[in-house]
Amino acid sequence: MRLEQNREEPSNILILMEWYDHHIRQGIGRYAHEHNWHLTIDERASIPKGWQGDGVLTVFNKRTDIAQYVQQLNIPIVDMGLYHPEIKLPRVTGDSKRISALAAEHFAERGYKHTAWFSRVGTPIERMRYAGFRESCLKLGLNEPLEWVWERHSPGRVDSWKDLRNWLEKELRKAPEPLAILTYNDYDASNILYVCQNADIDVPDTVAILGIDDNELICLNQPVPLSSIIHDLFRVGYEAAELLDALIQGIHTPATPD
Repeated sequence: MRLEQNREEPSNILILMEWYDHHIRQGIGRYAHEHNWHLTIDERASIPKGWQGDGVLTVFNKRTDIAQYVQQLNIPIVDMGLYHPEIKLPRVTGDSKRISALAAEHFAERGYKHTAWFSRVGTPIERMRYAGFRESCLKLGLNEPLEWVWERHSPGRVDSWKDLRNWLEKELRKAPEPLAILTYNDYDASNILYVCQNADIDVPDTVAILGIDDNELICLNQPVPLSSIIHDLFRVGYEAAELLDALIQGIHTPATPD
């Protein structure tokens, strides 16, 4: 998709994101720089009352105020998450099933048979990633993954640090060895690593851990460095901005997420 840059006034774009990684913002920033955009952004994701502009790039999950706000705007909007697929908006997201399929292939290549999936919270993205992981594990001859989702196991105690770690240790001690665990993201991978270290469970010989997103702060700065699948969030940000630009210009765009 190649767009013209011969506009008299720069587009005024609102960035309203409940969650973000710096890579996704870098992708947006690169496109904005190339196309002379003005960006309206607030680190707290505060809704700017009375704001007027040309388009919105958003991610929302539990922030119902953001969801309600963007839906009432009569301008182009692109969502970069998939937390609420029931809300019909143009979207650019990563391929969650393919991401987790890569993890299954990685474990199979290294001879693992026993696998597990861990996520602290349950979301539509979490369910897609688990489904892709399970499907690929079975296709590759691995055992069906153990499914550990803390929010579904203990609703109402999602933020209980101590309870979560006690539960994880019990699940790890019951699991077959050696065990290969894929986690919803790198934050969850660090939780597994912490529990293993405090329970004297060897990583990676007894438990292998693989995260998603390749967050350098988390993965490279642990007593045992964590492996992770690269999720190209820079590209998500850049292509979401590109899609929004196309919508602003009235160009036909795909009906399904990119």
